[in-house]
Amino acid sequence: MRVYLFTVTLGLNRLPFSARRIDGDISLVSNTTDGTQGSYYTYARSSNAPGELSVVDAPPDSHLDLEARTSNSPLHVALHKTYEGTFDLLTSMWYPNVEWQPDAEDPKGLGRTRRVHVDEIKGAHTTGYAAWASGGEKNGTVILRTSNSPVRLEL
Repeated sequence: MRVYLFTVTLGLNRLPFSARRIDGDISLVSNTTDGTQGSYYTYARSSNAPGELSVVDAPPDSHLDLEARTSNSPLHVALHKTYEGTFDLLTSMWYPNVEWQPDAEDPKGLGRTRRVHVDEIKGAHTTGYAAWASGGEKNGTVILRTSNSPVRLEL
């Protein structure tokens, strides 16, 4: 499934799958003229089936709130390198995995270095943030939940 979210000020996308695999590529596209680059919300849920989401395109300075949940199956979300914001990963029996490229190229071409901070809370719960600029960690939120299986986030 390929999903394109277009927005003037707010994009809303709910991907409700029950007992079906979540498998999608998401492109965030903005035509705003106010410099905000758009705000997007994506929600995906399944049970007893794996989840795989990729944000393959997103404008710099956009705001993304993404929540994905499944149970008894692995969950993997890959974000576009423009993502700035917090993340919160939880599973019941595994250590959440957060991956990123330390030498990722600045999406705005300004030579900035992306800051990624990862906290580990009680083993199965991991939080943190990614930001290209000061204050960028407040730009978005990613929440990933599964049980009895691994959860992985790529920044």
